[in-house]
Amino acid sequence: MLTPAFAMPSESGWIGLWSPGFSDPHQAGWLITVAYLGAALLCFRACRWARLDGLIRARVLWTALGAVLLLLGVNKQLDLQTLLIEVGKLMAQDQGWYEQRHVLQVVFVITIAVSGVWAGGWLLRLACGEFRELRLALMGSVLLIGFIAFRASAFNHLDRLVGLSWGSLWFNPVLELVAITCIGAGSLTYCQYRSAVDRRYGHKE
Repeated sequence: MLTPAFAMPSESGWIGLWSPGFSDPHQAGWLITVAYLGAALLCFRACRWARLDGLIRARVLWTALGAVLLLLGVNKQLDLQTLLIEVGKLMAQDQGWYEQRHVLQVVFVITIAVSGVWAGGWLLRLACGEFRELRLALMGSVLLIGFIAFRASAFNHLDRLVGLSWGSLWFNPVLELVAITCIGAGSLTYCQYRSAVDRRYGHKE
């Protein structure tokens, strides 16, 4: 018998511990999910202003941020990182290299960290020329990248190697929400700024 789509993941999930459904159906989880989706919509709105004003780099930046926030909002409830971990675990057990999984975990976290640094640098390059108007969103992006990198280390239990159990920190959702709020507020501020510029120079939306 198939597990209902709204069922919580259990010890006997569809794939390892993972099952499709709402993985974080609590108040904080739904608040963060709504924040992700709301911030994504604001980013797409900022993208529209950048398009109207012919700002290609800003348009790419807001589109990328909106897409990432949308995916993270969906993932907040689907918990796809657990699916990825379970698939990797089952493959490791099936192919006989489960005992060496820690090496791959380290490589995975390093890859996430390097990708985060690259993404941060890429966003800064896109913001060149409009850094002042984009700095709040960029600050939120850096916070979110750092949050994702630390979460990746927690998923692989590497946080314990430095004496920090990330999962036990009560401010996890607070830090995540602060990062999302900075991006959303930054996109809203950007829209207001572009609107003021257009009014000043007689442009129409």
